[in-house]
Amino acid sequence: MAFTIAFLGGCLVATPIDIAQAATATTATLLKWQKSMEERATFRQNMDESRRAIQASSELLKRLRQRYRDDMAQSWEDAGPATVPVSAYQADVIRSAFRGLVRETGKPECQWRDLAKALVRDFTGCERIEAALVDWIVGKWPQPPSGPAALGVWEKQQQDQQTLRDETKR
Repeated sequence: MAFTIAFLGGCLVATPIDIAQAATATTATLLKWQKSMEERATFRQNMDESRRAIQASSELLKRLRQRYRDDMAQSWEDAGPATVPVSAYQADVIRSAFRGLVRETGKPECQWRDLAKALVRDFTGCERIEAALVDWIVGKWPQPPSGPAALGVWEKQQQDQQTLRDETKR
């Protein structure tokens, strides 16, 4: 922007257009500076809000992690020893191994339950063992099942158990 300045009587005098242009330029510069300051202030406010939000989410995450740890510790205390599911096939394998061991070692019937428990414990790695599984492995049913099909299975198991007893007595 060019200003025209004239000399009148030893004084410098600017024309009204030059003065208006200078005022406009100064105002524009001040507005830019003010806008720049407002943008900086807004930026700082936004950054402060972001920092507070990050801090709040960090604290929330810490509380959630601690609650999760507490819940897990409580569930471990409440649950006691964990159970491991045994499929029918796995139970049949354990039972076959049990029968082979009884035949080979000739253990008396009074030690069969302990042997069956040891086999299940070794297989699953779990201390908690279902009594019904041990009974099934040993070949004892709490009571004869009802129905002709189930009765046939029960009779077969009783025969197998008697055969096993006879073999261990030899």
